[in-house]
Amino acid sequence: MIVENCAIDVPEGYSLNIHSKITTCPTPIADTSAGIAIRSYNPYIVVEGKGTLAPHDDAEPTFQSCSKNTRYTQSVQFRAGSAVCFIGNQTVALITTPTGSAGKYTPVVVTIWAA
Repeated sequence: MIVENCAIDVPEGYSLNIHSKITTCPTPIADTSAGIAIRSYNPYIVVEGKGTLAPHDDAEPTFQSCSKNTRYTQSVQFRAGSAVCFIGNQTVALITTPTGSAGKYTPVVVTIWAA
């Protein structure tokens, strides 16, 4: 595991750049052309660039359950309690939202594993 349980408030129009060289919790960046963009107005989570998303329904999210999830898509509606797996950039990540969108920010919790 690279990083675990990173609590991040992602502002509208920002993204998280998740990759294999990351060693700390990702910081939201204004460049929405790379990484995972979180659109808080709907809210949606969208892959911008390389990688795929897959909704996660297992009760206990793990590296194995995320890496074996093949319900790939480029965007997922993101509600309170949602869990989404990201596979790309030589990583597997689990992104959850405990409360859903909070106005201009979407709170997420991110765990990243090396693929």
